[in-house]
Amino acid sequence: MNRMFINTIIDEINLKNMPEVITDFFRKNGEKKFNNLRNFYDNLLKYVSEDIRDSYLNRILKYLSSSSSNLINIIEDFKLDIYDKELQDFSKYLVDEINKYDNYKDLYESLNRKVNYIFYDKDDYLNIKESHNKEDYKTFIFLLLKHTFKTYQINIPGIVSTRLYEESITMVYDSETRKRMMSASANLGNIDAAVLHACHLLKEHNLEGIDYLLKAKSKPYALWVIGFLIETNKLNKEKISKVEKELSDLFIEDDFISKIKGNKKNIILALKIYYYLYKKFHFSKSINSIGKLFIGKFIMFNESPDETIMIGKKFLNEAIKLGNVNAITNLSIYFIKHPEDSEYDSKLISKLLETSANLGDILGNYYYGKHLCNKGDKQGIEYLIYSSNLSHAASNFELAKVYESNNDYKNALEHYKKSIYLGHYDGVINLCKLYIMLSTLYDKKSYLIFAKEVLDDNYDNLSKNKKEEAIILYTDIEERKNS
Repeated sequence: MNRMFINTIIDEINLKNMPEVITDFFRKNGEKKFNNLRNFYDNLLKYVSEDIRDSYLNRILKYLSSSSSNLINIIEDFKLDIYDKELQDFSKYLVDEINKYDNYKDLYESLNRKVNYIFYDKDDYLNIKESHNKEDYKTFIFLLLKHTFKTYQINIPGIVSTRLYEESITMVYDSETRKRMMSASANLGNIDAAVLHACHLLKEHNLEGIDYLLKAKSKPYALWVIGFLIETNKLNKEKISKVEKELSDLFIEDDFISKIKGNKKNIILALKIYYYLYKKFHFSKSINSIGKLFIGKFIMFNESPDETIMIGKKFLNEAIKLGNVNAITNLSIYFIKHPEDSEYDSKLISKLLETSANLGDILGNYYYGKHLCNKGDKQGIEYLIYSSNLSHAASNFELAKVYESNNDYKNALEHYKKSIYLGHYDGVINLCKLYIMLSTLYDKKSYLIFAKEVLDDNYDNLSKNKKEEAIILYTDIEERKNS
């Protein structure tokens, strides 16, 4: 009986599709820069207010008409955590009541006793308080749904942020429109957008990205990125302090953590984040990161080198079983650097590196490419090209050396320059020496000028040993220019 009645109500509603309306709004205003979020929000509400109202009333009634028990899906569908507990409890109560009563009057009176503590509109409530007939019950249902809509209305920024996010991820990655929409979605509370917007900012070396990652701290990947940035010294003291304060309740103190020692505070802080992700989510990237810290002896367990390495292997193997490709590479790198290990097996290492490289791991491609090139296998160049195209500095440096040894000076110059741009400053000395050699080979002193410019531009970035080598090269360049 209830379903037939509610179907009648549905027929009287002007059907609208809210997502399409919002999408249309963004298509028409995609290039418009709103002065602030409030301006953006107001414009959107003005554009779609009636459509949103009709759409939600229709959606709620659809749930009720298909199955009264599905009313609870309204809450679940729009994310349970955005509702106050009173509305959750009342919706569950409403389900029970609709299933229990066959008589409109009985159902109405039962609901009437419960509804006043969640009904915000006093006039609406008083209008139907004394009514008992079918038509008044229809009015009551409308008013009840009206109140439910008011609760949804509070979360319109969340609904809008989802639409913004869904639209933005279909756009070209680095487009300004995508960045602007992703930023608006993140600022309106969408945590998926917050993670991606953080990645945009961090790519541009904007540490404001950390603030967005903290907004999305319920996402394991967001926490892992924070840990990785701390581990690799990418954050300043201010941001590290903020991370410590906002994540302090996540840090797990147990017997395992108490036995870990390390000289660097940032490494210990990163480990605590990784360990939380390991215990809470069994997140493979964090398991790999923990293994790497142990196996590289960045931290020590129980002040025992042997236990430290054993634990590192354990975590890396666990990450490998979970499908983490980088863990395969990290385990291989360890064995390459420690041939004295009793588990060392050159054929196994080669196979592991080949596997990680073919599965697309950047470091795997670098080490496997280097491994093949050292054996004289030209296929190694293909692997180095793959990782160099993904802006891996050391791969560009290694590739440049291979090209230089094959007298392909054009490509050697290109990749030495790229390695320097990406921060591999050993390439400065190699590039300078190549310029000096080319000046002799082609009898062009302009190459000597290039060599000196390379040293001048990058001298401050060189290590102490490389600076000493640079001074010798300065002298050599001057002698050649004067000869």
